[in-house]
Amino acid sequence: MVKKLVEPSTLVVAIDAKKSIRIPDVHDEPSFFKMASARARALRGLFEHASDCVILLDTSGKILDINRKALEVFGVSRKELLGKHFTGIGALPNGDNPRHLRDFAKVLAGNNEVVCISIKNRTGREFILECSPSVIKTGNRPIAVMFIARDITERKKAEERVRESEEKFRTLAEESPNMIFVYAKGRVVYANKKCEELMGYRKDEFYASAFDFLTLIAPEHKDVVRRAFATHSEGREYHPYEYAVVAKDGRRIDAIITTKLITYEGTQAILGIVSDITSRKKMETELRRYAEGLEDLVEERTRKLKEAERLAAIGELATMVGHDLRNPLASMEYTSYNLRTNYALKLDKNGLRMLEMLEEDIDRSNKIINDLLDYSANIRLDLEITDIKSILKRTCRSLKVPENIKFLDLTKQEPKIEVDFAKIQRVFINMIKNAIDAMPNGGTLTIKGKETNGSVEVTISDTGDGLSEETIKKLWTPLFTTKPKGMGFGLAISKRLIEAHGGSVSVKSKLGKGTTFTIIIPIQQQKDAPKP
Repeated sequence: MVKKLVEPSTLVVAIDAKKSIRIPDVHDEPSFFKMASARARALRGLFEHASDCVILLDTSGKILDINRKALEVFGVSRKELLGKHFTGIGALPNGDNPRHLRDFAKVLAGNNEVVCISIKNRTGREFILECSPSVIKTGNRPIAVMFIARDITERKKAEERVRESEEKFRTLAEESPNMIFVYAKGRVVYANKKCEELMGYRKDEFYASAFDFLTLIAPEHKDVVRRAFATHSEGREYHPYEYAVVAKDGRRIDAIITTKLITYEGTQAILGIVSDITSRKKMETELRRYAEGLEDLVEERTRKLKEAERLAAIGELATMVGHDLRNPLASMEYTSYNLRTNYALKLDKNGLRMLEMLEEDIDRSNKIINDLLDYSANIRLDLEITDIKSILKRTCRSLKVPENIKFLDLTKQEPKIEVDFAKIQRVFINMIKNAIDAMPNGGTLTIKGKETNGSVEVTISDTGDGLSEETIKKLWTPLFTTKPKGMGFGLAISKRLIEAHGGSVSVKSKLGKGTTFTIIIPIQQQKDAPKP
């Protein structure tokens, strides 16, 4: 029973003779269930804390009330939505507004079919919702519409992964915890073991030409299944829907069926996956966790094996190079020093330039040897308390930033951090040099720092040409370089130094837009932690 009050646009839905639910105007306090009674408060609690999205609309489509789950999915506040038309909330595709309005009109006319919609909230996250509408009436006059929407995004993703050959399908299907069947030419042509276990029929009974598939469907859902199968027969898809099946012994099983058009033994067929609603989420979560854990384990062990092999090879190379080149380089250094000290005044311009080239090549050769030895050697940290800004100041003194590059240091002197000052400074030198080299025609170099989850996060961004995906894959590999000079040890060494501090480094880049390196280092080092 519904009574109209004196206040405009305010309705009271009766619970019994003494208690009622007040529906306020959209400009009133945002609460559909604003009641004083204990029962009313209980109803409000059920509405607010429901695990599904619940949205209350007036007959014009404006939002009267919305629960926490719906606000979480849409990514907005209650204040932003109350009083707005449902087509203007920003999550539904604007191009579909005419269809949404037609569907809403059908609901008001009594069409309560479950429908699926896709939305994208303001954070960009996409959801697929299974919506069940319900019209609230006073007498025969609709006064509001309540939508209950279930998030079925994960289930849809799981369904999209069903892309296996027939033999693989049979192997997986027989061990599946869901009932799986194939329907073709008006009869069941395949049913898995779970169909036998739950429904109580043998496979030969399913496959019999006289077997009526609709025998398995609860009477009230037979028309829904007929429509779904007819839609598939016309070559069109049909959304997942809830229904009930009836086992041979009369037991009812509430389920969700997902159907898909496939080709089975050369014939168009319908693949059906029937899931027990209560066990579906648990099954998907455990399967996903197992697959991800196995993949991560293989990847980690492979990485460590490759790293060990690489270090062993580089260590042998470093020892050999260091032994063979140190002595001749020392002689060359002494010769260049002697020339500059005793004969510089006698050399002409070309002679002095040749002497400079000799000194530059000696320095470059020494750096290559040092890089080889540093990369292959065990790392020992000499820790001290400092801050990122102090390290950057010292770093900038040893670097020359070209005039055509704008340098922005947005780091702070807090928090204090426990690191090996010289080693982190070397990391910054390598990263900043790379950023400068990436902008030969000028640009902006930006360094930011912030505290996050007990660590300091530093980003070094340039506006250069960016890196290709293929280059990013090889970026941390020693002896890989995109520069005409150098051996490709700078980033590889930097990564080892950061990991020695228990940190990590990653890179994001877009061709033509620039590159950003993100360094994360714990504020406090763990004592006696193994170093790479």
